[in-house]
This record gives sequence, C-alpha cells and structure tokens, in this order.
Amino acid sequence: MPASAAGGEPVSGPPRVCMVVCNFSPAVGGTERQAEALARGLLAEGGETFVLTQRAAGLPREEISGGLRVLRRLGGPERRGIEGIGYLLGAARLLLRERRRYDLIHCHGIYLHTVAAVLVARAAGKRVVVKAACGGAYGDLAAMRRHKGGRALIAICRAADRFVAVSSEIADELRAAGVPARRIVAMPPLLDTERFRPAETAEKAALRGALGLPASGLLVSSVGRLAPQKGLGTLLDAWGRLVDRPRATLLLVGDGPARGELERRARGDDTAGRVRFLGERRDVADILRASDAFAFHSLSEGMPNALVEAMACGLPCVSSATGGARDLVRHGLNGLLVEPSDAAALAGALETILLDAGLRLRLGEAARAAAAARCAARLVTGRYRALYRELRAPAV
Repeated sequence: MPASAAGGEPVSGPPRVCMVVCNFSPAVGGTERQAEALARGLLAEGGETFVLTQRAAGLPREEISGGLRVLRRLGGPERRGIEGIGYLLGAARLLLRERRRYDLIHCHGIYLHTVAAVLVARAAGKRVVVKAACGGAYGDLAAMRRHKGGRALIAICRAADRFVAVSSEIADELRAAGVPARRIVAMPPLLDTERFRPAETAEKAALRGALGLPASGLLVSSVGRLAPQKGLGTLLDAWGRLVDRPRATLLLVGDGPARGELERRARGDDTAGRVRFLGERRDVADILRASDAFAFHSLSEGMPNALVEAMACGLPCVSSATGGARDLVRHGLNGLLVEPSDAAALAGALETILLDAGLRLRLGEAARAAAAARCAARLVTGRYRALYRELRAPAV
C-alpha cells in the first residue's frame, strides 16, 4: 500500500498544488508572472495545479487557459475593514470547497488569503507554502502590519509549513517576525533564459526598427510599475544631470499612478526629448534586447524580475542597493549598485556605463551568466517540486 499524507491521499505521484495569488494573468506584475511561470512549469512536468485569484472585470469566473485551471472568485481589491473580513472569509470558503483537488496550498504574497490558507490547511489536513513577494517599507509584512489586527494576522501566518524568501532581506524580516529559520527556504525567481537572452548587433538593429525605437544612440531601459516605490523620480533627476549625453534615450516601460507626474517632469529642459514612456507592454523581452543598458532604482523590492530579466539579456545594469538586487548584483563585477534616492550617485554610475563600451560588454556578459546560473526556470521549478514532495511526505 502506498504511504498516505495528511487527509488520506496517496503520496505516490506529484503533489497537487493550489496556487493563491491576488491577481493573475493577464495582469503583468512580477508576482503574477512568477505565479504563472511556476504553475505552467509544474504542468509541463506532469504536475497538477490550479490557480485561485480575485475576480477581474471582463474575465470569466472560471476557465481553462492553456491547460491551467484558473478560478477568479476571490473578492475585489479593497481588503480593509469589513471588506477585508469578507475577503478573508471568502478565501477560506473557496479553499474549503476545493480541498479535495489539492494536497498543498502555495500562497504568492503574505496577504489576508494567507491567513485563510493557514486556517483551512490546519482544519483540512493540508500543507501551506507562503512566498513573500516583497521586503522593506513597501513589503508584505509591512503592509500586513498596517491592517487592523495586523500583528495577530501575522501570528496566524507564522504557522505555515514553509516560507519562501527570494532575498536575504526578506529572510531576515521573516526571522524577525518570529518564523523559525528552519522553515525559511531561499528561492530565486523563475527566469525564461530562451526568451530573455542577448541580441546580436544585427538583431538588435532589427528589433529597434520593429519597435519604433531610435536607430542610433544608446538606449537605457527601465521596467516597472510607475509608482513611488519604484524610485523613478530619482531616476529622472539623475537622467537630467546627463545633459551632455544627448544621444542616449531613457525608455520607461510600465504604467501606474505616478505616470502623469513623471511625464510632466520629463518635459523639463534637462530631460526633454530624451525620455520615452512606452506604457505597459507584453514585448518587454524585445525592448530589453534592443537596449544597451538597464536602470533600476526601486526603494523596496523582493527579487526584482525586471532586473533579473535585464541581466539575462546581457545588459549592464545600474541598480539601487535594495532587496534582492544586493544578493544578485556584485558591484563592479556584473553590474553597478548605488544607494537608494541618491540621484548624483545614480547619474555617475549611468555616465560610467554610457561612456565605456568595454565595461558595458564585460558587465553584461557577467550579468547574463549570473542570472542564468541562479534563476533558470527549469532549475527553480525543480527546487519547488522537491519542496512540495518534502512537505507531502509522511512523517517517519
């Protein structure tokens, strides 16, 4: 007879996983993309998984998308006060309803649905993995503490079986919040190394033409939500200091609440005509591969997808020394790090990159090697599968 895990299900065969995430495809944020990449990677290797996410206007409540079952049945985005209680209870109800379809719940982010997942798992004999998406002042734990009763909610979340930390900063925050070190697992983001790869000179020129980007001059791209957390005001300040580099263009890829203010600032005399806002895009890989360098200046992060993908494309990267960037970027070896909110230091680092083609090549090659070695999707998916099997195995 095969051994049985909690709930009486046989241990043979891959564990069945319920992914819980606030938003999901077609949303294009880092957390959403990572959840989808992992779910599809598990399916491709014969795993069984489905996604539970919140309702979205114009999208079906339930669908099979490329073989992946997606349930859009969680409450809407307002999760404070009474609405927050409703969201939590709704998540618990759905997880209970679906309990025969999964062995393990994987929460992407520490949110109210994480509380529901832990409570349901204990009642139904399931296991829970929680991935903290972001650290610092804008991070998951900081956001939970701002909820009424936040410390009590975090105390419930601490009962999860494993926590995935994508950066050393997040691991430190989890330990400080009372999570035992033995239940914290370091795990990098998943990276599609075929999609995000360097472009040869001719291919780069063709990409620029197809994308409507300048055919000559250097292109520095920056990808992310246009929000205060991303530090783009500092990036524009730094770009304005490079007034003697008129043949360099800054590409801002993304959208968000700060776009209007950033566009107004970009029309100033020191940056006019040297900054382009490309909006939210699904051809980010092509834009990165058409670029010559990458700038990332977020104030608070987990392990930034955009930075990892830019490195995989062989771009020399200038990044703020925050979150997972400090784990991945080795200053002067595979990129340059500057302190957050320091426009002068950021301008100096960008100028160094723009003026030295040899340095761009050396840093870019090292960046590609570092990102591919650490984050290749097949490698990371395999590590998750091993984690799931470990949790599903019966106690001995």
